[in-house]
Amino acid sequence: IGNKGAAGAGIKAANKPVVKKKEAPKALVLGPTPKSAIRAVYIDKVPEDWVKTTVFGGEFDVLKDSTKIGKFTLSIEKCFAARAPAQSKNSNKDGKGDSTAAPAVAKEIEVIDARRAQNLTIAMRKLGKVSPESISKSINEADLSFLNEDKVDLLRRLELEPEEYSGLKAAEALGPENVAKLRKLEKFLLHLTKIPRLPAKLEVLTARSNASGVISGATKELECMRKAIQEIKSSVALTELLKLGLHMSNFMNSGSARVCHG
Repeated sequence: IGNKGAAGAGIKAANKPVVKKKEAPKALVLGPTPKSAIRAVYIDKVPEDWVKTTVFGGEFDVLKDSTKIGKFTLSIEKCFAARAPAQSKNSNKDGKGDSTAAPAVAKEIEVIDARRAQNLTIAMRKLGKVSPESISKSINEADLSFLNEDKVDLLRRLELEPEEYSGLKAAEALGPENVAKLRKLEKFLLHLTKIPRLPAKLEVLTARSNASGVISGATKELECMRKAIQEIKSSVALTELLKLGLHMSNFMNSGSARVCHG
């Protein structure tokens, strides 16, 4: 039984197909080699017959031609390094190490909510390159040569909510150094908070900027009404129609107190 089982196992092993392992691609060196690990470049190879019809066909020798990049290999390694260069723990200590490191940027103070700040920033930019001081002066003097209808509308969009106003005033109370850390938007809005009765002034400016349009529209409507009244008074056909209406009424009310003379 043991021999029979062994023979059977041998038959199964003999019938099992042999799978050849794929050979790993050979490592080729056709020019300078990097001294440190850099990122790979993946290309699609074309058939060898096609190569003959390209600039790489004929007498092109890739090994000899590769010497052209000899001067740039160091730059290529820096640009396409696989890992960031390791920094020494003692770098920048006692004035030594990499002196070109970027200085730390102070974080700006944000008072306005991010989404709301985005909308307010768009409105602020539409005002153009004008200083908050110029805007304050134009508002206080009601200068409509600068503050046209569109700019007044943009300024009304910049009106703060009570909690936003309180937040800006709290930041200002901490001192000039704290104000200097505010974002450009918050600095602009903080300057507007210093304008007395700003909402009321913007309301007046809106009325003044719209006044010419309102007056023009009212004038056109009044002229239309005047012409209509003149047409009614001068219309012979309408006068005759009204007389006929009176006669019909008197005829239908004949013999009663409802009869009229006109």
